[in-house]
Amino acid sequence: MERIYFGVLITVMFFLGACSSDTDITSDGKKHSGGENTSGIDTLYYLALGDSYTIGASVEPQGRFPVQLTARLNAVHQDSVFIKSPDIIAKSGWTSSDLLDAAEHAQSLNRPYDLITLLIGVNNQYQRLPFVTFERDLEDLLHFAIEAAAGDTSRLVLVSVPDYAYTPFGQNFGEPAQISSEIDKYNGYLEQQAQLYGIPFINVTPMSREGLQNPDLLAEDGLHPSAKMYTGWVNLMFRDVEKALSLQ
Repeated sequence: MERIYFGVLITVMFFLGACSSDTDITSDGKKHSGGENTSGIDTLYYLALGDSYTIGASVEPQGRFPVQLTARLNAVHQDSVFIKSPDIIAKSGWTSSDLLDAAEHAQSLNRPYDLITLLIGVNNQYQRLPFVTFERDLEDLLHFAIEAAAGDTSRLVLVSVPDYAYTPFGQNFGEPAQISSEIDKYNGYLEQQAQLYGIPFINVTPMSREGLQNPDLLAEDGLHPSAKMYTGWVNLMFRDVEKALSLQ
């Protein structure tokens, strides 16, 4: 959301920069430090691509959904595989174009990856960017992910865009019904592309729409998911992720 009119700068900066601690993660593509495999079992590598929802704005590092997902996989499958701490290319405020640029210029990635998750689009909607830009970028991001997974589309998982209309912030910004309608358009296209490429589509949007009736699902900033909601996301995607990693 860098290319905006000054009149909405303060609001936009709140939406994108609600958590300043997200800048020290692997948005530059550098390896994310984490546990090491000392047991001699197979080590698997995970790349998470996204924006504030992947970096976990306003939650502690262990609450981010890629970190929770990795921890659960290691707990459930500790005798068979070791999932290394995820490499994360994500930053609050990124549009699909920002993510694509960062991914294409990332250094020191653990290619090929055994698992790649992709969650992007909310900032395209928020900035009212041309939808064709998202369509073009998503195709390029999927091609990047497929290449990073050694051409194996079964290693990819596509995650829906959450609906921030069902947050205190969203209720006070614009028209909540319009936000939800536009989010649905993005998710409809994401699901269509997931079907086209034969990859799982994890629909976390219904859970995001429980934020107003269940405040525990929201972070203290009143905008982003809490660690509890991210746990719910992990529950939703876990079986598909196991399948992607050939752990079922």
